[in-house]
Amino acid sequence: MEILKRLPTPREYAGLRQRVGWSSTSMEDCERALVGSLAAVCVVDEGEAVGMGRLVGDGGMYCFAVDVVVDPRVQGEGLGRAIMERSEALAAQRRYAMRLDLVAAPNVVPFYRRLGYDELPSDLMRKQL
Repeated sequence: MEILKRLPTPREYAGLRQRVGWSSTSMEDCERALVGSLAAVCVVDEGEAVGMGRLVGDGGMYCFAVDVVVDPRVQGEGLGRAIMERSEALAAQRRYAMRLDLVAAPNVVPFYRRLGYDELPSDLMRKQL
């Protein structure tokens, strides 16, 4: 398996999201989301993307790790950690921000804690448009 500094294709992006049970969206929305990335990491096995992670933000003050996904067929092999380590290195090297933030589902909070992330005393808020 190779860890590459590249965006997933829209098809890879949609496929990985689907394989972990995340909501699906149109290819057009996938393309727009990917174009808005600061950077990305893909794990590729025999030409197939089996993991990904993106960095999004304003390139100066705010940087978020999003869409950190590992195909269930290869979970437990350290790929999530590798994606995060490579993403953190990219964010630091390119000086996207002084810190890296993310939103974690409750079932993966322990994973991010092991990587050194702290829970913040605030809650994510959202408004449907």
